[in-house]
Amino acid sequence: MTNKDLAYYMSLPYEVVVWRSDEDDSYFARIPDLPGVMTDAETWVGLEAMVEDAKAAWFTARLERGWDIPEPTRKTA
Repeated sequence: MTNKDLAYYMSLPYEVVVWRSDEDDSYFARIPDLPGVMTDAETWVGLEAMVEDAKAAWFTARLERGWDIPEPTRKTA
């Protein structure tokens, strides 16, 4: 059993893929290493907070259930 908590996982550099909707100029984001973690926001400024909220909710649910959480697979510069 490891002692990795929410703060540990939130500090890791997960890749975030972002794209902009052609229909309404909103922004969408997903995290490839975290299945099902995706969110959207009406503005670029609001997207970061939405991504952080989505990650925190996903990590919290997995930690509460004792499920594995993958660490980032992509190297950052």
